[in-house]
Amino acid sequence: MSGTATYHLTAEHLAAGYRFNDRLAWRKPRTLFAVGMAIVLYTMIFLLIGGVSGIAAFRSFVIAAAIIGGFVFLVVMIRKWQIPRLAKRHFAQHKALQEAISLSWDADSIELRQPRSVGNHDWTGFIKWGETSELLLLYQTDIMFVLVPITALPEHGAEEITTFLTEAGVPRVGR
Repeated sequence: MSGTATYHLTAEHLAAGYRFNDRLAWRKPRTLFAVGMAIVLYTMIFLLIGGVSGIAAFRSFVIAAAIIGGFVFLVVMIRKWQIPRLAKRHFAQHKALQEAISLSWDADSIELRQPRSVGNHDWTGFIKWGETSELLLLYQTDIMFVLVPITALPEHGAEEITTFLTEAGVPRVGR
């Protein structure tokens, strides 16, 4: 089994890859633990300052709730506003992302060709892979990934690529 495809990436593809990577970061236990501990500590500090009854306790509770709400607001703003903005800027800065990419693969490796570069990667060279409804993300490091739009692949291309990755022992992430 082998295949080829040629495609152009867009800033929207890059933003979708960044969002996927952001979701992975939030799923890590240490991230969830740190956020949970911050919320508990803020709440305890304000309850200790304000006491456990009366108007001061209510004020402390409102302040703690405002801090938690502010944190949630920041997370939403980063996902909805900052990530697409950052992706557009990176896409505009990185000329290689704007060039056509020719992709070919077989049981041993995947090759990416652009006018400025050629990259040949053994399947075992990837540390993990992820999939969204529109993209395959092949990770070379925790934050460096190859984006492959699924719509650019032939009919069973995505299935072939993911089969080769799975057979090489590369773990899937982000389900």
